[in-house]
Amino acid sequence: MLIYTEDFLKYRHRRASQYFLGEAQKISVVHAFQYAEANWPTHNWGIGQNGSAASIVYHVAAWRQLTLPVLNGAATMKRAEDFMPQDAPSTNDWFQILQWAVDETARWAAALDTLAQSQLERKVDWGADGSPEVASVIWSIIEHDIQHASQLEYLQQRIACAAG
Repeated sequence: MLIYTEDFLKYRHRRASQYFLGEAQKISVVHAFQYAEANWPTHNWGIGQNGSAASIVYHVAAWRQLTLPVLNGAATMKRAEDFMPQDAPSTNDWFQILQWAVDETARWAAALDTLAQSQLERKVDWGADGSPEVASVIWSIIEHDIQHASQLEYLQQRIACAAG
């Protein structure tokens, strides 16, 4: 059952992505890789994560890239194992990671802007993870942006405290 309108989702996506990118753009190259851990725990959705701000931005851009086809009519959701690192910037280049996040966000917003209300209830196959409606995928990306923007804010506070 659809509970979100097309305009509401576009508005919330715009706000959440601005929040995320705003926090990401506050991170300096000096601090982008601070707190990276080589043995960061892995999990099903953790593409690129290692505890650093750079890895959080990389992770968000990767999931935008993986979910974009759904907005363009794909019937199947891509999964973490479908991610191709060769289609992404180096995990060691902060400026490329940040630009990739900006570019993927713009591509996502453009696709969302052309999405018709009638497409929001379309179900996509995500294998063992079910068959969410397109609106649910959009809402998940909105929540994802907010979650990771908050993590970036936390890391910035931690960096400021460590600097004294």
